Amino acid sequence: MSLLCSLYTNPSRQIDVLREFIRQSDERQVIVNWIKNAVSNIAKRIQSLTGSSHVNVMGVGSGSGEVDGVILNELLTTYTTIYNRVIEPCHVQTDVYKTLVNNCHDFCKVHFDFRQQTSDQYLQSRHHDDRRRFDVIHMIQVLYYVTDIEDTILQFYHRHLNAGGVIIIIHISGQQTAWLRFNKEYKDKLPVFMHDNSTSYDIEGALDKHQLPYSKSVLPSHLIINECFQEKSRVGSLIWDYLTEADQTEQFASEEIGRASCRERV
Repeated sequence: MSLLCSLYTNPSRQIDVLREFIRQSDERQVIVNWIKNAVSNIAKRIQSLTGSSHVNVMGVGSGSGEVDGVILNELLTTYTTIYNRVIEPCHVQTDVYKTLVNNCHDFCKVHFDFRQQTSDQYLQSRHHDDRRRFDVIHMIQVLYYVTDIEDTILQFYHRHLNAGGVIIIIHISGQQTAWLRFNKEYKDKLPVFMHDNSTSYDIEGALDKHQLPYSKSVLPSHLIINECFQEKSRVGSLIWDYLTEADQTEQFASEEIGRASCRERV
């Protein structure tokens, strides 16, 4: 059992880590580019089915809203109004999201409904009189943190998705990567919060099992880790916390994991 604390117990540090990751990685831009094209096609397809100028959207684990903003802006090129329900447990992230909303004039066409809950909490607490269903549900890098991936997907699919609607899931590939090898090797010494190092293969397995139709894309991305090898580097410390999803990994790694050993594995 690890003595390291999960990064998610320290929201302000979590924000700093995510911001540094965005600066050092092209993942966010890769995702944004893919989303722009995918959501544009999804919006046109759904509108051809419904003929409506309104769309219902749900973001699960929306964080600080930057990717949600891309999705909403793309949908606004097709729809005149949007209802957007945001499921996000971290109040610090939600505050950043609300600031983003207040600073964007186009979002006056969007009704925001913020729910400060985890995905599990939301599914357990949904009121029986809430019959709203959604045309687009997106789960971007969030299914690591649910209790049961298969059950979560099924509940959102059967209880929340409109006929003809789409669930967008972005998750780490099942293909072997340096991050996946590192995390598997040290999982017993890292904070326990992830779903057993789940990958896209787990999601595909659940969808295949229940014969749910899907298409998939591979989005290669890169992370610059040079600063991880520099002693007392603040950037390196933040990237270490991203890789391990632990709080202040660099400070405690020599005791828990072995800092030199970690660097060799990365």
